[in-house]
This record gives sequence, C-alpha cells and structure tokens, in this order.
Amino acid sequence: NRNFIYNGEFLILESEFGWHCFPRVQLNHALSYKNPNFDLGMRHWIVNHCKHDTTYIDIGANVGTFCGIAARHITQGKIIAIEPLTEMENSIRMNVQLNNPLVEFHHFGCAIGENEGENIFEVYEFDNRVSLLYFQKNTDIADKVKNSQVLVRKLSSLDISPTNSVVIKIDAEGAEIEILNQIYEFTEKHNGIEYYICFEFAMGHIQRSNRTFDEIFNIINSKFGSKAYF
Repeated sequence: NRNFIYNGEFLILESEFGWHCFPRVQLNHALSYKNPNFDLGMRHWIVNHCKHDTTYIDIGANVGTFCGIAARHITQGKIIAIEPLTEMENSIRMNVQLNNPLVEFHHFGCAIGENEGENIFEVYEFDNRVSLLYFQKNTDIADKVKNSQVLVRKLSSLDISPTNSVVIKIDAEGAEIEILNQIYEFTEKHNGIEYYICFEFAMGHIQRSNRTFDEIFNIINSKFGSKAYF
C-alpha cells in the first residue's frame, strides 16, 4: 500500500488496485487491505472480467471496495451497487468516485430476494461489513449484534438497463440460492447478454440457512447452463 488517509470519518488507502474507502467502524477491514493478498482472487477476477462497456452489478456491495476496483476499468458501462444497509451508501459512492468520478453509477438500498417486502438483518456492532439475514438467535454474540430492518426487492424489479456484458459479484452470506434464482429471472428478462457471475461464501453461512453447497451447484447446472460463466 502506498498512501493512507484518515479524516475522522473515513479511512482511505491506496493499493495497486486503486483507492479504497472505509467508514471508521471498519478499521479491521481497512487494515486487511494493507495485506496485498487479502481478497486477491476476487480483485483479480473483477479486473479480468470488467471491460470498458461492462455493467458491473455488486449484490452485497457493503462499503463498495469492489465497485471502486471495477470503476477503474469501466468507461462506457455502469456500476450498480446493491446493499441493504443504507448507511453504507456514502462509502460506496466514495469508492466509486475516488477511482472514476465519470462512470455511470446507481445505488439501490435493498436486499435481493424472492419475496418483496422487509426483513431483518443482523449487523455486528464493531464491524458492520458483516451483515447476516436473520435466521436464528446467536446468544453467544447477542450483546454485539443489532437487528436492522431492510427492504427486500426482486432483482428484475430494479430499474437496471444492462449493457451487452454483465459482471455480477455476490456476497450474500446464506442467501445465495435466492439470489441465483433472482439472477436467473434477470437473465430471462435481459437475454442475449454475456453474463459472468462470481460469489464468495462461507459454509457456516450456508449451514446457518439450512442449505447445502450441492443445492447451489445444482441451481447453477440446471438453470444457467451456457447462459452465464461462474
């Protein structure tokens, strides 16, 4: 890392992938980016797949570090950030603007799901990059978790007009199956487009939602086929 800036509200640092902005409550997340290998696979995947005219859709954008990385490589496309915790919007915008202030940018303050309405997210008080769809009480950390009510929308109901190349990153912590179903509906609505999809997950989150990795793999095989690349 080359530069590190703190103004009391945001921590901003520079790496070979561009500028990264974090709110003060995500000091641990920011310090992780001092390690050049942190999230390296996802960083390279975004760089390798985002072309000048790509529509980059980040489902579970959090503070928008990956949106910022994508923005450096997109000149005639779009950045779409979808993050249910609306307090993250300023950080997401900062990450995009620091890396490409001219790119077309849209923010949607909602979660993606099959049933529109509202739901509860668990947010860890001291590191709000971790937000889990609420499935059951975790008594061990109850004093460190706050429940946040969030809006839930279908992906195809959002006002998104994609270009001919779409890159989608998913970080949904247990809601992968619902989101993959929503992405499939989106590809049906916007067909004839090249889709590249990548998601990161932890088995603990999948088990927490009473799902298995085989279910995710089966959806990818049965619904997407050659329609998208994972």
